[in-house]
Amino acid sequence: MAKLNGVVLTAAVLEYNGEKYENVLDGKAQAGDILYVEDSNGRDYVTEGAYYVVDEVDGAGDPQITDDDGDSFDGYNIEYAVYRKVAKPQTDVPQQYREVNRKANVGERIRIVAATMTFGKYKNGDEFIVNSSSRNVDGSIDHIKVEDFTTAILDEEYVVLKSITEQPEDIIEVDGFKYRKVDRQHKIGDFVLITVAAIDLTKGNVYEIKRLDYDGDGIFFDDGEDERYFSRNTEKRQLVELIPNAAADLEKQVAELQMKLSEAEVELTKARDPRNQFAVGDQVRLISGGQKHPLSGYNNGTVYTVSDPTSEAHSGHRIQIQGGTTPNGYALPTEIVKLTQEEISQANRLKVGEFARVVGGFGDHSADRDDVVKILLDDESTQPFKCGDIDGKELTRPWFHESELVRATDEEVAEARRKLSEAERFKVGEYARTLVESDLPKGSIVKIVRDDQDSKPFKGQLLDESDFDYFTQNQLERVMPEALEWAKLGRSVGEFKVGDVVEVTRSLAGHPVGSVGVVAEWPSHFLSHSHGNNTAVKFNGSIKDHSGDVKLIAPVESVVNLAVSE
Repeated sequence: MAKLNGVVLTAAVLEYNGEKYENVLDGKAQAGDILYVEDSNGRDYVTEGAYYVVDEVDGAGDPQITDDDGDSFDGYNIEYAVYRKVAKPQTDVPQQYREVNRKANVGERIRIVAATMTFGKYKNGDEFIVNSSSRNVDGSIDHIKVEDFTTAILDEEYVVLKSITEQPEDIIEVDGFKYRKVDRQHKIGDFVLITVAAIDLTKGNVYEIKRLDYDGDGIFFDDGEDERYFSRNTEKRQLVELIPNAAADLEKQVAELQMKLSEAEVELTKARDPRNQFAVGDQVRLISGGQKHPLSGYNNGTVYTVSDPTSEAHSGHRIQIQGGTTPNGYALPTEIVKLTQEEISQANRLKVGEFARVVGGFGDHSADRDDVVKILLDDESTQPFKCGDIDGKELTRPWFHESELVRATDEEVAEARRKLSEAERFKVGEYARTLVESDLPKGSIVKIVRDDQDSKPFKGQLLDESDFDYFTQNQLERVMPEALEWAKLGRSVGEFKVGDVVEVTRSLAGHPVGSVGVVAEWPSHFLSHSHGNNTAVKFNGSIKDHSGDVKLIAPVESVVNLAVSE
């Protein structure tokens, strides 16, 4: 508890709540002591001249108290005095006895109840301790002598005194239960006390009689779960009955009720704690307190995960969450709201611009399992995600179902980029087109002849080997073999010239497939028609229109004395 009120100081003794506390000279505190703050050393959370209860003592021997703000406070760096509760003196209770009518044994206490042969040395009510006894020839005790005088006392003149705290002689106690020795017919529910150990029978144990045989002898089960019977004539076993203990039963019931009450109080306390509406793994949205201690690195409006709903950190009133830029954040229950299942599903849905890993549906799209793709569009249809490769270039068949993708981790994205970079890196012997102006004109076709420098690793040489320069990967564009052949001619792909020798590869309304002709000028009577960039091919004296369905056999520059059938 925090600072105490109602403490009265009398000399070196305190009085609080009707109890007295005395100063502990060595100053070593114990839990439950009262601590008096003499000098707080500038600590604002405790009051000089105030009293506090010591909650516990830490491993260094320093007292731990509850400060004025209700928080735990370590007393290692303040000056204090310690007071401890004064123990109450024990009240002596006279020994009480009960009378037992039997012959006394040496050392037992007796009381005179029928004085006859007193010789003036004892009277009724006197009590003595037996010092010796004398037996008759038959072994019975004839009389006794006590320590105070030598006169014999007859057995019929006294009773034996037994302390009321001593167990009666016919009562035994086993495992906290009391049993009475009896001499009668056996009953189901009686017990057998073993007085001499035997096979699978433990001396001092009791065994319950479960049934009776035809002679009325009790049947019980030994330690090995085998049936044994109890004959009334044996001296190795004693019949006993369980003594009902109403007080013990009541005490047990009270203890059980107290336990249930304690459990109910614990549950009630939990129910009252608003943090118990949250569980480990819950998705929550931070609605306030973001970017303020202890939520630095956590933004309002962002979804996070509960990692410890009843954290002891920060006075034990906050919920530990994760997912920010710092390892843990601690939010009050009023600063977060738990997401519904629908909200969780929406929060976890892939978003445009994110990367995903392909996990299925390989016949529906142009990507392989474990490929990393980029979300380009989400039209919320049954097949909502339009995707591109990791650089965002749209795939040939770009549409994916939601079940075909999972969010890619940063590591998976980094690995995909590494593999792509490795696959796209120019190799010596490949051809490329320059994308920047350098010592070589932009758009020059070069051959990669070296890859050995850090900043600009690729040495690109013109095809005629007349000049070169160094480039980075992104300053070059790979030229495929077909484009290279056209580039060597100084033409773009598919740029035919009059006089080129070509072969027909497809025929809709033109010359037959396989025909080899010459690219010709369009005759004047064709000029009224729009042919665009289509190629006029002359074959067997006939000129026909071919729309991109011919391939170059020999450029006009290399045609020398080539006879073509007309």
